[in-house]
Amino acid sequence: MKILVTSDYDPSWGFFWKEDLLTRLRSLNFKPVLSCQDISVALEQLAEVVGILIPGGLQDIPPEAYGERPHPKSLINSVRYEFEKPLIEASLKKNLPILGICWGMQALNVALGGSLHQHLPDEEKFFVSHEQAGPKHLPTHKVSFLKKERAEKLFGRSEMKVNSTHHQAVKSLGKGLEVEALAEDSLIEAISLPTQSFVWGVEWHPERLDDDPIIPAFAKACQR
Repeated sequence: MKILVTSDYDPSWGFFWKEDLLTRLRSLNFKPVLSCQDISVALEQLAEVVGILIPGGLQDIPPEAYGERPHPKSLINSVRYEFEKPLIEASLKKNLPILGICWGMQALNVALGGSLHQHLPDEEKFFVSHEQAGPKHLPTHKVSFLKKERAEKLFGRSEMKVNSTHHQAVKSLGKGLEVEALAEDSLIEAISLPTQSFVWGVEWHPERLDDDPIIPAFAKACQR
């Protein structure tokens, strides 16, 4: 089962993929196709896959993409976002299953016209620690799915404890997107595009959780 997996990017290292994510995908019988960094070739790669996964990242989506100036704490990664935006648009046209993780959820939202909270510690209403200090594979706070019956059907649960390693998050929703889950402080933790077969974004890192139901649900969608 081939899926396209986009890379992270750092000016000092170039493009790279994280081994914990690839190991998790292979354990579920995915055959990750690593996106070529030539966008024309990457778009051609979509013809050979059954889904696309946009993973987390070390940096931030350029706020110019949603009409704002950068926050002093922003670490902007224009190279990656400008590469992924046309891939997201092409995947939606093909109705390919999409899973966005952390940065990937934010990229999906911005690509569809949404905006982001640029630095959560500046906003007192968000009292949950969204940048956990402990090991990144340990769940530290609860998220609750709003459509409980749907979540039970897709994931086998209507709430779960998740890990949290982000300082940005979805603020206003992109076109057609819906909120699917909230943290205890009402921060948006999951979104979906219900007009598509399976387009989801989650703010946590399911590939690091032992009992994760999100990536298996994505795998099931890719098999249809």
